Amino acid sequence: MFVGPIVAWLSASSVSPMLDGSAPYANNAPAAWNATNMAVSNSAAPLLTLPAGRGIQTVVYDPEPALTPSNDIANIGQAEAAVCASAHRIGAKCILTPAGPAGYVQTALDAACRVGDGVDLQNQLAETNLPYFSTIVHAETARCRSFNPAIEIIVGITTRDGKTTSNASPLQIENAIGSVADVANRYWFNVPQPGVPCPDCGPFSPAVAALVIQHYATVR
Repeated sequence: MFVGPIVAWLSASSVSPMLDGSAPYANNAPAAWNATNMAVSNSAAPLLTLPAGRGIQTVVYDPEPALTPSNDIANIGQAEAAVCASAHRIGAKCILTPAGPAGYVQTALDAACRVGDGVDLQNQLAETNLPYFSTIVHAETARCRSFNPAIEIIVGITTRDGKTTSNASPLQIENAIGSVADVANRYWFNVPQPGVPCPDCGPFSPAVAALVIQHYATVR
């Protein structure tokens, strides 16, 4: 899964053909990627009135306390269920991606696992602490699949080294991917840049993501 400027960057880069036929979740991607079009929002409201027949294949609801209306957060289980009902009404998949403080995330993730077609496990800032990252992803996957054995597990990875402004190395990212490959169905490759969602992020670093993609294109 790719969201934001990384799609355009990869589309114009030499690694674009390596993604041909990979069917990622991504908007405005080259046709050869066979990508799945998404409607993405931190708020439930715009996802509740999506029209049918507009080519939306997946609805992604990303509720995070810092970015999401407080009423959504206070009633997160109801908000997630309503978004998924709306997605299913137009024949789309529903992907839920809660993040935030631990107590909130547990509540939101439990509800998401019950009603979603897929969930994103947002532990990417821990990926350079490999034992912890692998342990928490496996534990959350087991809990989630106890509610819904068929749910798609999307594991968050990132070019960012924890909460620093530095980059993780391609090898660190590859090691993180490998440590959870037995439970992950997909990965959300976060390539952040400074802005409202991440005011303390370092510079946009798509070349790091490209090196990881090149690695897997070579070994597959």
